[in-house]
Amino acid sequence: GFGMLIRLPRKTIGSIKAALLNWTQIFGFPAEIYCDQESAMMSDEFRAWLELHDCKLHPMPASKGSTHSVMGFIDSHASVIRKHFRRLDEAASQTPMPMTVEEVLALTQWAHNTDFSQDGTCAVQRAMGHIPRDALNADRLTTSMFEDQSFLERARMRALSTMIYQEEKAKEKLKQIARGQARTGS
Repeated sequence: GFGMLIRLPRKTIGSIKAALLNWTQIFGFPAEIYCDQESAMMSDEFRAWLELHDCKLHPMPASKGSTHSVMGFIDSHASVIRKHFRRLDEAASQTPMPMTVEEVLALTQWAHNTDFSQDGTCAVQRAMGHIPRDALNADRLTTSMFEDQSFLERARMRALSTMIYQEEKAKEKLKQIARGQARTGS
């Protein structure tokens, strides 16, 4: 599904509320939130704030040894995103144009949100009804853009982000297959 990565320098009630408000500006409050048992999210204050917005909190069990399918999916997806972000951040640190953490997060999430599924649509298209304008669209490219080193570097990083996401997603899928074979004895 469609996702947003929001940097939380501190996991306080205030920072979690601020991050959630970024999401709700676009989509409104969800009916439910599934989350780990982060202390700020488990607090009475945070729960009461969610209740004001008619939003139910579902704390998930610790993932070690958990058989809960939703938590397994969240853990698997989070693992792909974390690995993707780390690899892209490392690559970004070696470029002539430094990128902020927020820019790397945005490129990481862009690759996920624009990944086409088997039905031929992508998460951003399902959430927004269209694919947002892409500055790298071939119909918009001009000769002068190819002479602009900053444009070329951004294009390279976008392509790298997509490639890293596909690699990490494939690795995770292979791990899931191997775990399934190990459980069934195949």
